[in-house]
Amino acid sequence: MKKNYILIAILFLISYSPMFAQRLVHYGAHAGVSVSNADAQAAYQDSKTWGGYTFGVYARIGYRFFAQPQIDYLTTSTDLTKKGANVNQAIVYGSLDYSMLNIPVLAGYKIFQSHDEKSNFRLMAGGAYSHILNVRNSSANLTKDDFNKNIFSVSAGLGVDIKYLKIDLLGQLGMNDFYNNPSGTRNRMVSLTVGFKI
Repeated sequence: MKKNYILIAILFLISYSPMFAQRLVHYGAHAGVSVSNADAQAAYQDSKTWGGYTFGVYARIGYRFFAQPQIDYLTTSTDLTKKGANVNQAIVYGSLDYSMLNIPVLAGYKIFQSHDEKSNFRLMAGGAYSHILNVRNSSANLTKDDFNKNIFSVSAGLGVDIKYLKIDLLGQLGMNDFYNNPSGTRNRMVSLTVGFKI
């Protein structure tokens, strides 16, 4: 009988513990804008990147410390240029649009959390895998084969949850080549997304 009372007491404490009252897994979707810029390809000396868009889904697993894997689709437009004789002049030789699948896997910590645990301010860091899906509208004579199809990056960012609204700012720095030629062409990307969590 005494053991039964102890078991009931333990179950009661667990059920009312703030940690166990939280949901272990949240998930949702987000969309926003992205800017991706890479070092110029071999035939060009400079590149200027215009903004694109991104959307995807994510899961958040954990409590104060958490893991956040996500799958995003993004597009970017880029002008490739070659500098003229005058340092202030540049000739646009070509442009291209490309899309990629981006899979960040982040670990984070909620440095602030509301009493009801629905609002917070988060810091995140981790890695990402990106895969070039398509190259289109290219007047630069570049095709999908000119890109390294498998790109690995380091990621860092911050985020805010306000009830069921999620806002994330995430940056990525490529660790391997973006183009097949030349070597040393790193991709840099920043995205700002707004989404929901359930």
